[in-house]
Amino acid sequence: MIRFKIFYNFRLLFIILLVIKCGHPNSSADFYVNNQSDFDLYITIENSPPGEPPFLPYDPIPTKSSLKIFERGAIGANYSITPAEELEWINLYIQINDSTDYKLVYKQNPIINEKWDLIEHISGKGGTSNVWELLVENSDLNFNL
Repeated sequence: MIRFKIFYNFRLLFIILLVIKCGHPNSSADFYVNNQSDFDLYITIENSPPGEPPFLPYDPIPTKSSLKIFERGAIGANYSITPAEELEWINLYIQINDSTDYKLVYKQNPIINEKWDLIEHISGKGGTSNVWELLVENSDLNFNL
């Protein structure tokens, strides 16, 4: 009887470890804005919270810095997640004269994958992970929007 319990427990443990090891593939993606312009930028994306204007809850993306703006994961999938699949649009603003006024200087609607750089791609049995970055320089900003 003891021999049966030990065998049963080892068998159960083996099955549990096998399920954990095999698991399901996962996909994930992180999205960054790399602000290399001379201005702090404020952002709205398709899922910004409501407000007047909707980007006030966010801190700016300081000049010469990068900020993660969104992340996405999918369990049970093993495919590359792209910016256009996850975001509908993105707008960037500058603050005018330290006031509460903001000016739209960049927009992407719809999202264009070719304007985003895939800066990291990891693929394996466990899934796929991508890191996407939108590089924004002075030449990308349009003050006539």
